Amino acid sequence: MNKFELRRKCTLLFRGLCNYLSMNSIYRRKFDISKTLIVAGTSRSGSTWLAEIISAAPGNVQIFEPLHLSHVKEARQVGFTSDSFIDPETDWPEGKEFMKRVLGGCVLTPWTTSQIPIVETKNASRLVVKFVNANMLLGWIAFNFPVKPPALIIRHPCAVVASESKRFKLLTDINFLLNHPFFDRHPHLKESCRGLKHPEEVRALVWCMRYYAPLALSAPYPFVLISYEALVRRGKEELSRLYKTWNLSMPEKTLNLLHHASKTAARDSSILLNKDPLMGWKNELTKKQVTNILNVVNLFGLNFYSEEIEPDYERLLQSFDIIALNRKD
Repeated sequence: MNKFELRRKCTLLFRGLCNYLSMNSIYRRKFDISKTLIVAGTSRSGSTWLAEIISAAPGNVQIFEPLHLSHVKEARQVGFTSDSFIDPETDWPEGKEFMKRVLGGCVLTPWTTSQIPIVETKNASRLVVKFVNANMLLGWIAFNFPVKPPALIIRHPCAVVASESKRFKLLTDINFLLNHPFFDRHPHLKESCRGLKHPEEVRALVWCMRYYAPLALSAPYPFVLISYEALVRRGKEELSRLYKTWNLSMPEKTLNLLHHASKTAARDSSILLNKDPLMGWKNELTKKQVTNILNVVNLFGLNFYSEEIEPDYERLLQSFDIIALNRKD
């Protein structure tokens, strides 16, 4: 761990501890779930950036990764996994009670409160709950709780795989993934994935599972699909669409943060180096790796991404019809 990362971790630990003590003493009444905003995505998808933008509104505070199994013991004890897959109408009383506590501000720890500026805790009136491992729970959450439609941010799979490859070891193999409950629900995809073996293919498979599950839900979707690329290129329009769905006004401060890097951005991230944040993966992946990633994405019918840095936005908006055309379950 370099000095930059160590300093950042120490800062988060101190801030989280202060916020944990403060919020547990101030907010015994907890929060109104119907006002809670949810941001979901995968790791390296821009979910933290989007959550920070939304949390900039007065009174909004971010609850950070309450399903992180290493940092939130209660989530692990209840039975959540790093990629829990639950059908919308599944009856799971223990999971429902825990998620109710999360969305109502009852799961406050030094970890979940680590992203909140200390001076903001006393003014909190709305929670912004941010997840990187709840994509496959979105239908279940929307079915069970009176929340506004979650914001589901999606980023080019090549960009996500390139970023993850630099920062995280590959801890999952193909056989483990093929035994995931996701494939019990979508068995027609399982055989097509058996031959995948390269690291970038396995990472691409995880990306596909995490987005296919919510995109395969019945229309109209219970979430708002936000393109990372559109947020970078046309942020005001993309945010306006989100806030319109939420029936909330968009604060000017929110727009200002479109031009700032996330607090969790790595030192070598493109935006901190004044480079185009959409172009990085073009220089970090080989042509063969790009082909392998896109081949996996095409197996799932999520072919609104190509070798272009931006998706085919028209096809992305038609994702329900595209998946319905390709699915056999």
